[in-house]
Amino acid sequence: MSASHTEGDDFPQLTWDLLDEPTVTEFSSRSSWSNWPNVHWTASQFWDVVKSSATEDPSKLHATWHHLVMTAGNFKRQAPISLPDLPDILNSVRGVDDHMRFTIEVDGMQKTVERDNSESWEELTDIPGIGVATATTILSALWPGYHVIADRRDVGAAIGLAYNEASREQLLKSAGYEGEIVSWKRYQWFRSKVIARAKAIDVEPVAVERALYEIDLATRTNGGTPWRKYRRELCRVLKV
Repeated sequence: MSASHTEGDDFPQLTWDLLDEPTVTEFSSRSSWSNWPNVHWTASQFWDVVKSSATEDPSKLHATWHHLVMTAGNFKRQAPISLPDLPDILNSVRGVDDHMRFTIEVDGMQKTVERDNSESWEELTDIPGIGVATATTILSALWPGYHVIADRRDVGAAIGLAYNEASREQLLKSAGYEGEIVSWKRYQWFRSKVIARAKAIDVEPVAVERALYEIDLATRTNGGTPWRKYRRELCRVLKV
């Protein structure tokens, strides 16, 4: 039986209600995200090709998919991404149903990614070199406002603010802030909370996500820090 990580009422002041509109605006504005427009632009180019010439020009379609994946990978700076050479797999990316899904080829197999099908999102991490952070970057670029980027920083801050809930949802591997805490299960939890909070304070989901990233960045902690110490740092950063 795994140990419980619930901290009771030690940090009753740490809740997602702290992410009000002024706080989200303040922290999200700290990040320029100067390279994000590049990712968003490549996603737009991909959808333009899907819509206009998926059957007429498969080489252009697959080239825009490569461009999107590589741009997202560079944005997240994860391990090198390995995609097959373009000439070998033409016709391998197709979009259908007015941008609700698309099909890609991974290791010779056709994989369909659907906006609303959580199981299908994991097909992206079958591509060598793509982790959940890069995969969610791609999803966020393709379906902004519906998907969000999840990485170790914003997920860490999210768990710190809702520690007991995260513990009940079995999202914690240990009693310490590990750093490497991104998984598809955590993403589904994180995404739903970000979107709900954004709606509650009438901001775009990306603003909540960026605010969480900057809140974590402002902490004086690193991998292996006990959650208790990490949450004290969140209190300092948020002045509670």
